[in-house]
Amino acid sequence: MKRILSLALALVLTVSLAACGGAPAAEQTQQQFDAYLETLPARMMDSSDLSIQYLFEDPAAFGFDDAALLELPFADREDYAQADRETQEMLEELAAFDAEKLDDSSRLTLDILTDYLQRSLKIGEQFYEQDNSYLGSFIGFQAQLPMLLAEYRIRTQRDLDSFYHLMETSGETFEKYADMERQRQESEVGMGPTVMKEVIGQCETFAAGDAGFLVEAIAEEIDAADFLSEEEKAAARERSEALIRGEFQSAYRRLGELLAGIEIKSTDLGLAHQPQGKEYYEALLQVRTGVDMTVEEVRDYFESKLEEDIQTFRGQLALLYQQDPQRTAEFLDAFEVDYGDFASAEELIDYLGAQCAADYPALDHLNYTVMPVAESMRDNFSPAAYLQGRIDAPRDEAEVIYINGAFEPGLFTTVAHEGYPGHMYQHSYFKSLGLPAVRYMIDYNGYSEGWATYIEHNSVKYLPTGDAGYAAVLETDREIVNDVTALSDIGIHYDGWDREQYAAFIENYLSTDPAALDSQFALHLETPTNYLQYFLNGKLFQDMHDEAQEALGEKFTEAGFHRVLLETGPAPVSLIQTQVDAWVESLAPARRNAA
Repeated sequence: MKRILSLALALVLTVSLAACGGAPAAEQTQQQFDAYLETLPARMMDSSDLSIQYLFEDPAAFGFDDAALLELPFADREDYAQADRETQEMLEELAAFDAEKLDDSSRLTLDILTDYLQRSLKIGEQFYEQDNSYLGSFIGFQAQLPMLLAEYRIRTQRDLDSFYHLMETSGETFEKYADMERQRQESEVGMGPTVMKEVIGQCETFAAGDAGFLVEAIAEEIDAADFLSEEEKAAARERSEALIRGEFQSAYRRLGELLAGIEIKSTDLGLAHQPQGKEYYEALLQVRTGVDMTVEEVRDYFESKLEEDIQTFRGQLALLYQQDPQRTAEFLDAFEVDYGDFASAEELIDYLGAQCAADYPALDHLNYTVMPVAESMRDNFSPAAYLQGRIDAPRDEAEVIYINGAFEPGLFTTVAHEGYPGHMYQHSYFKSLGLPAVRYMIDYNGYSEGWATYIEHNSVKYLPTGDAGYAAVLETDREIVNDVTALSDIGIHYDGWDREQYAAFIENYLSTDPAALDSQFALHLETPTNYLQYFLNGKLFQDMHDEAQEALGEKFTEAGFHRVLLETGPAPVSLIQTQVDAWVESLAPARRNAA
């Protein structure tokens, strides 16, 4: 949030509010709030923010300056301070609205926006150096940028000029990233030697690799640009390719060189060993997951869940052994299941869409395409990923899922996580509700990743083979791994475990090898709280499900419960729980009277 409320915007808002003067109080407040929400997109994001490309088809319709060229992101300390000031201003403006005079949907939006802004202040200027990094070998911005640009859309001359600008300024911006990392190292909050080595390697790989996938993607966009003549298209293709293979790949090469020249003062240890590290970790946890739990409470929660999951695992195996001793013995020997004979990700997505129709609210239209991850990016990319569609995209515009490497049926739960009924379905359903644009701009990572993790865990019930029971055992086994991983994240970043302490903890529960331990430890160092967004929120969704099912008995329906989660949308856990509780009370009012 780099923009201040301009005089022009203030006047527009004043006029719109005054125009409601003759309406009843509640109607007047509702109109004022609706008008206020329309001003927020252009206040919460600068017109040059690259994210606009991926959020809007027509940015000008949402108040953005369509003459501004897009920029690669970078924020200095004053940007953080300015964001804090503007956030506080918005909180004061939101507090002025009388929630009791708003309809239910607007009241929920008010509560979510207030919570979102309050959480954003937890990791503001006070954690500037800890938080301000664009680098990482796995989820760092520079690691994901080439694939992000492969989804760049060129619909106007401004889009094309912005792409040229992004390429031409990439070297300058990457130097800022290196300078920021140098500053972070001076303060001993930067990347440790292991992560630094991985980032440098990733930069070198992309710089030396074939960027043809990006060249082709942009060329396709240029060819489809109806504002260009054939001669202009040929010139644009030539220029874009020269910039990609020239300035852009050189920027990665130079970034690797600059990082290699930095004196590393940070260690291969977690946030607990950095100044304000434990405080930053707890703030990061609460912002990314949307929970109000302390780190100690989260640790207690996972320790309890670990014991429960171990008992569940044993019980599932015992039951399967009673039913079929020989098949269960074979399963334990190979620890594999038959996920079916699906020939492609598309076939699996369509199958899941049909199978889960009874358990999830219907979605009238869902168009998608599956793309392969470019070979040069595979080593630094997850097994699969969903690229969120634009807020105002036409209904027929395809959603995009990336698959890293060859498809095989064992990706059953991964495809469910990313596709149907995971991320792609969740986002498409939420977008179909037609809520104010600002609701689609903000995100609680814990909500979206928690939903997809909850989906993944439960998707094995749709297996077309007779192995659903054995697949459920594997999912419980993964839950145990998730519990251990979450506790490890806390141990490393809050309790200060070193590699040996981490290994000792892991070996109490899991079989692994030294190389895998080193790799996983490095991932923890690079991505504090990242795993908690998946595993904590996924379990909290499952808790809500199980508690609602127990309370409602025969009145409980999967589709009804899922509708509450989907229509609440990205929100803090407390507000989601409130919505679920209200749904339960609406179906079982006698429970309240008895209480």
